[in-house]
Amino acid sequence: MGLRPIQWVKQTNKPKFLKSFRKEMYYLPNYNYIGWNMRRPLFSDKLVRRAMTMLVDRNTILNTIQFGLGKVVTGPAYIYSPYYDDDIKPWPYDPNSAKQLLEQAGWSDHDGDGIRDKNGMPFKFEFLISSGSIFADQLGTILQRELSK
Repeated sequence: MGLRPIQWVKQTNKPKFLKSFRKEMYYLPNYNYIGWNMRRPLFSDKLVRRAMTMLVDRNTILNTIQFGLGKVVTGPAYIYSPYYDDDIKPWPYDPNSAKQLLEQAGWSDHDGDGIRDKNGMPFKFEFLISSGSIFADQLGTILQRELSK
């Protein structure tokens, strides 16, 4: 049976459990991602999409929600398959560079209200997270906190 990360790390390391069960670790060929919808005006500019990606601290998400059980990947191919390209490096978590990219794309706090805007349109959006995700609340909280900075 599969265990959730919290079960693997916190609930199955007791001697009573280990006496009756054997734990084996393996990676499932699946991944999660955030898709910036290019059809939305906010995300039509590749500089904005890159900036948003650089504002998502994927390592913190991985360590907080998945207890470090996983890897940051750069595409949908299984990381241990011959189709995964190790030469492609993920965009780094880099809020300062992300701010510069947003400025370059014209998104600044023009009216001093603490929210970036462009041509009078505030940079506001909603995340849609699958209702089947067991991590939706945690992920939403982390993303809201990090992106609001």
